[in-house]
Parts: sequence; C-alpha cells; structure tokens
Amino acid sequence: MQVGRGRVQLKREDGTLLNPAITSRKHLQQKIAELVPRHPERVKKQEAQKAKKQEPQATTSTSGTSSKSGKGGKKKR
Repeated sequence: MQVGRGRVQLKREDGTLLNPAITSRKHLQQKIAELVPRHPERVKKQEAQKAKKQEPQATTSTSGTSSKSGKGGKKKR
C-alpha cells in the first residue's frame, strides 16, 4: 500500500453530486473507513490469524505439563 493523495470526483460539471450519499471528502473518508474492515481479503486475513492463534493454545492446553516462562537471570550475592 502506498501513502499519498487520491483524486476523486464528487460533483459533475453542472454541480450535481455523483453520489448523493457522499457530500464531502470527509464523508467519503468516513465511508471508506466503514467499508475497509468488511473487505473480503481483510476478513480472510483476520480469520487466518485467529485460527493460527488458536492452534498453539489448543496444543499447550492438551499437554499436562506446564513450563516455566519468564525472565530468568543471575541473582546477586
């Protein structure tokens, strides 16, 4: 994805709106922000990440032993 400017046409030459639901650039950005999370590619990625996170949890919960985790270090004398 590239960051930059996007040119859009909100009104026709005679001054009427192309899409009556979108009246300004700010309103267009808000509509885009609503639609992006529902985009099919984004939904697929989120589902894949959820499945990936659930796999390790399922394997660790089935094993009866728990391993110590945390930051270890030498103690001062």
